[in-house]
Amino acid sequence: MGKSKKAPKRGAERIEGWVQRTSGLNQEMPTGVDELQEELRMAMLKIELLETMIDIADEKLGANIRKKAGARQSGE
Repeated sequence: MGKSKKAPKRGAERIEGWVQRTSGLNQEMPTGVDELQEELRMAMLKIELLETMIDIADEKLGANIRKKAGARQSGE
């Protein structure tokens, strides 16, 4: 019998949807100062959200997943 996939958590679905809506991949570039300021604000919020997600993952997994400055890739 096939394995049933675990449904994503509600919070994860909300975050994914927010990232897709705010990523700007399907949007035209803003031209006005107000539009640019709003884009900057949204980008800063997105960065803060992603950094918070990494912090939570670090705490829950007990591992540091941030790349250290000057860290070398394996095999170099």
